[in-house]
Amino acid sequence: MNYKARRIGLLKTKRINQTLGTELEDADLWVSKAAHRHIALDHPNDYLTVLPNLSRVIEDPAYVGQKPGQADNFYLFRKIHDKDRAVLIAIGIRRNRYGTYNLRSAYAISDANIQRYRMAGHLRIL
Repeated sequence: MNYKARRIGLLKTKRINQTLGTELEDADLWVSKAAHRHIALDHPNDYLTVLPNLSRVIEDPAYVGQKPGQADNFYLFRKIHDKDRAVLIAIGIRRNRYGTYNLRSAYAISDANIQRYRMAGHLRIL
């Protein structure tokens, strides 16, 4: 399969900054060929659910998070049509040389894992 880079959409950062205390600027979010391949091969059961929902996650995320020790990334979540799952996308916190953000990974996550992230303090409602 040919994994192509593709633009996901404009990442609006105001709510993310308010919640995480960051100073990100609005910019396009892209999934690179390598990240696209990673999602397809490392998360094959989620691929057909995740890919069509990437733009929905950045347009209206329900949660934002950042794990301690992973200051280079943050993640956004949004529930999908399946009530017990959400799409998680991990995004590099620094823009690349083209001025855009890189999607690092994306996969489906269970509601139980969302609650675990919240209880650990790694996830906040937007």
